[in-house]
Amino acid sequence: MLQLPDNQSLLKIYKTFVKNHFKSFPKSIAEEADNICKSALILHQEVCNKFRKTAANFHYEFNIRHLTGVFQGVLQARPD
Repeated sequence: MLQLPDNQSLLKIYKTFVKNHFKSFPKSIAEEADNICKSALILHQEVCNKFRKTAANFHYEFNIRHLTGVFQGVLQARPD
């Protein structure tokens, strides 16, 4: 089974996309790209730690696909 990349790598990857997307946004919003990425990664890590996969909760499997879904939503935002 493949492991998630470390948080620093994920932060760099997602921050690159979000910062580029936010270039057309007002500066006050574009400056929040770092906080959005860091917050999403922290939340994902906390969910993974709290909701561990067990025999009773075999459906608890959080991976990069779920994290990517968050950023797909962010990247659909428009400046207006």
